Amino acid sequence: HIAAWISWWGKAEKLEFYNDEEDKVERPPYPGKPRWCPMTETEDKYLQRV
Repeated sequence: HIAAWISWWGKAEKLEFYNDEEDKVERPPYPGKPRWCPMTETEDKYLQRV
């Protein structure tokens, strides 16, 4: 990575080079999304609920 600052009034004397250690860390995969449930219910489920 490279870092430096620059503005209307001045700029950095030199560029800063650094290695970000976080890039080498493997992150676990995100958990899966829950399965989609239909919004409409069947007549059997409706009668069972009522």
